[in-house]
Amino acid sequence: QLGVLLSGGLDSAKVLDAATAELGRPLPAFTLGFADSPRHDERSDAAESAAFADATHHTWTFDADAGALLTELVTTTGELLADSSWLPTALICRRAREHAVVLLCGDGGDEILLGYRRHGVARWAQRLHGTGLGRTVATLAPLVPGIRRRQGLAALAGDAPSSLADLVGLMPRGALRQELLPGVLSDPDPLTTTFEGISGPADGAALAGLIDLQTYLPGDLLPKIDRASMLSGVEVWAPFLDPDVIDVALRIPGTTRRGLTRGKRPLLRKLPPAQRARHRRRPKRGFAVPLLDWLQAGAYGRFAEEVLGDIRTPFEGLLPDANAHRLLT
Repeated sequence: QLGVLLSGGLDSAKVLDAATAELGRPLPAFTLGFADSPRHDERSDAAESAAFADATHHTWTFDADAGALLTELVTTTGELLADSSWLPTALICRRAREHAVVLLCGDGGDEILLGYRRHGVARWAQRLHGTGLGRTVATLAPLVPGIRRRQGLAALAGDAPSSLADLVGLMPRGALRQELLPGVLSDPDPLTTTFEGISGPADGAALAGLIDLQTYLPGDLLPKIDRASMLSGVEVWAPFLDPDVIDVALRIPGTTRRGLTRGKRPLLRKLPPAQRARHRRRPKRGFAVPLLDWLQAGAYGRFAEEVLGDIRTPFEGLLPDANAHRLLT
């Protein structure tokens, strides 16, 4: 039986709508949330999408022991993935296995339709590159409230590939360089070099989406969901990654796919007005866990304090005084 992994976002909602129209019946939808972190919990938004499609909506709370689940994933798959959403992805596949053996997801929609915030930043970085204005704006980044805004402005110092390299990682390179000992980071940056080797359209947003399609998807998202689903014996299919869908999407000009503030405009136009308005109001979250909360004060707070307070050898030659404990604060 088929089902849909339903987040609060546009991509999975559109997959649910399209599958319902194609099959002539609604598919069951599955959502996982976090009771202790409202900013990571998309269940209420997903419920609206499920109701619009008249789908049976199954919801669960992340209640697994994160350490035990991670151990099971690593020992079973033999993989180490630095993506915290591996954990909830594995858990929702396990819960959904009771209802469906093939699950549809919205992976690929952001890459081909320019849905990430960093795609918009890359466009402006490309336009400002060589004018000096991008670097000038980047120097003002520390004065702006909000970590996402600061990171976005700081990334304008380079062109589209370098801005994407700043935003796709766990930390921008400039901020990371301040945390590490001098000389630790290689120059030129290998991530930027990889991105610069991918040729594409002149529009910075479209180029960034193409880079993500060729690197982020096969290097992170697809291995993550593949291994997470196989742990419970289910398959996950991504309709947006059908070759014909990709071909059509990449033929659409970047400025049509992404406006000044939002991407995936072709999808939004296909929605009824009421549903379109809801998705425009929803902030983009992603399927991340409240990792910082867990490590600072949650179930793993004391563990992190003890480990980072006692273990210094792995950080010698990387961090000042080999002290990683301060990174928690």
